[in-house]
Amino acid sequence: MGKGKQLSINLLTQLVSFALNLGISFFLTPYVIEFIGKDVYGFVSLANNFTGYVSAFTVALNGMLSRYVTIAFNKKDYESAGKYFSSVLIANIVIMIILLPVSVIFVANLGNFINLAAGFEIDIKLLFALVFISFIINLPGCCYNSATYAANRLDLSNISNMLGSVLRIAVIIIMLLSLDPHVWYVGLGSLISTIFVIILNKHYKRKLMPQVKISFKLFEWRSVKELLSTGIWNSINQMTQLLLTGLDLIIANLFISVTSMNLLSYAKMIPTQMLSLIATIAGTFAPTMTIAYANNSKEGFIKETNFAIKLCGFLCSVPTIGLIVFGEDFFGLWLKALSADEIHLVAILSILTILPNVFSVYIYPLYTVNTVTAKLKIPVLVSAVMGVANIVIVFILIQTTNLGIYAVAGVSSILALGRILIFVPVYAAHSINANYITFYKPLIRGIISSGIMLLVFILIRNVFGINDWVSFFVVCGISAILGYIIVFTIVFSRDEKKKALSIFKNKVKG
Repeated sequence: MGKGKQLSINLLTQLVSFALNLGISFFLTPYVIEFIGKDVYGFVSLANNFTGYVSAFTVALNGMLSRYVTIAFNKKDYESAGKYFSSVLIANIVIMIILLPVSVIFVANLGNFINLAAGFEIDIKLLFALVFISFIINLPGCCYNSATYAANRLDLSNISNMLGSVLRIAVIIIMLLSLDPHVWYVGLGSLISTIFVIILNKHYKRKLMPQVKISFKLFEWRSVKELLSTGIWNSINQMTQLLLTGLDLIIANLFISVTSMNLLSYAKMIPTQMLSLIATIAGTFAPTMTIAYANNSKEGFIKETNFAIKLCGFLCSVPTIGLIVFGEDFFGLWLKALSADEIHLVAILSILTILPNVFSVYIYPLYTVNTVTAKLKIPVLVSAVMGVANIVIVFILIQTTNLGIYAVAGVSSILALGRILIFVPVYAAHSINANYITFYKPLIRGIISSGIMLLVFILIRNVFGINDWVSFFVVCGISAILGYIIVFTIVFSRDEKKKALSIFKNKVKG
């Protein structure tokens, strides 16, 4: 299958997977809130955040596996690929054995670490236990994702994730309809889904990489150390991301209120989905970028990266601007359990959260550049400084002003904007010895198109009223069509328009 055709298939399945997950959140969230209460559901996000704290350490080992396996596999060095694969898999099994008793102790004493909603203590502890188990067993399981990445068959990985999402929602709905409502059903659905996806990805590994053997005999400390020596910067980078945005829910829980934490969790749901969309679309190009780098094709690498930037911006900027303009209308229709004041607060927090995405949609593929070139030290140090600054500034504002939850959501966004606009494009160009303005060109085009789109969307919202879901989708549909026309016209060059249309035609033809 041709590279362009496979890219189209990968992208299509990424978009379908995102649409499915967004649809699940759209229908499931208000449904679950109605069953279990608006003061409890926010703990689902908090539980997932805690697994993110642990993954900040494990990503040092796992974050670079796909990169090394892909390069070895495409050079037909199957023995090295097998050593990397086996070494990381076995190391993850050891980590899993260590984390299990630690998780049991933590969950048993959960009330000593966070404020629990009164009357729901057992429910929340069970939720955390199931989410932790899901995360722990996925440590060795996630290694199998490297097979679809190395073979540039992300469509298979996307399909397994989609099937897992359907299974997850089925489990949750069946439990809610059959038994008394409990928030831990969400954790059970995630656990069953995780096991199912691991089984599928293991099957794909056997199918796509039969030449790459997995064996205890292939375990090498040298391979583990090699990945850790590079991956440690991924780990530190994720820790700095936690300082920027990953601690906001726990800060709200401990220093403001459980109610504020819940409202912030609702505000972050759609922006989190949007960030997932940006990451998955950018990830679609990661295999081809890695392969181009492995083949020592600098010109091809820059070309792939620039096109990835523009296509990612094209697909993601419209819904990002749409949430900013139509967010309060959406939340008012979606979260009926919340009061008008709570809806207004959620909408503002959502805008503060998603604000960096207006620009990050045009630079997100550049994070792959740092990973592929294995030049992670400087970006991590910059992020670390910003992460520490975020925590310090937030605590000062909480103690000295009445900003409260606004400070938690807003400071990190302002700092992230500075990094996106000033540092990321420059360092990505530096890491491949290119002109420092190489990646600013698509970013500037994207900023111009986003500004025009914002004005058009505001005008449409002021002209047409939104009173129900029908009017909401009609108005947003009109806005989306105009938005994509604006972005397509401004962002892509003539040749890139042809390439983009070719990709979309391949998607339609299947």
